[in-house]
Amino acid sequence: MVQIAEQTGRVWDEQKQELVERWDCNTGDVCFYSGPAGTGDMCHWSGNDDDWQRGSVTCSWSARTTVKSVKNNGTSTAYNGVRYYDQVGQDRDDSVGCIPRGGRGTLRNERFLKSHKWETGACG
Repeated sequence: MVQIAEQTGRVWDEQKQELVERWDCNTGDVCFYSGPAGTGDMCHWSGNDDDWQRGSVTCSWSARTTVKSVKNNGTSTAYNGVRYYDQVGQDRDDSVGCIPRGGRGTLRNERFLKSHKWETGACG
């Protein structure tokens, strides 16, 4: 499906099982993409997930493909951003990055991400 998404400039939403516009991300969610600039396959969450392969929302492509871009479309002022991790679990200080509320971008260092959590403290 990635090939079709890349050819059309759209994104495959794994949860919805449909093509959506690039950088499309539900209000209140954090979205991770397999391609740069909000392209490729996408997985999204409205809450924390300490294991993208076994959690309540799964992201099957992230086991075999690196995450290349991320968008934080969160709206709650209780959270300053979303921390993401290359390990399962989220109760530690070793995140590989944090995307602030309202932020989006292509990651400089592609990683096989495995979990994330919404951050109430500093993000940056």
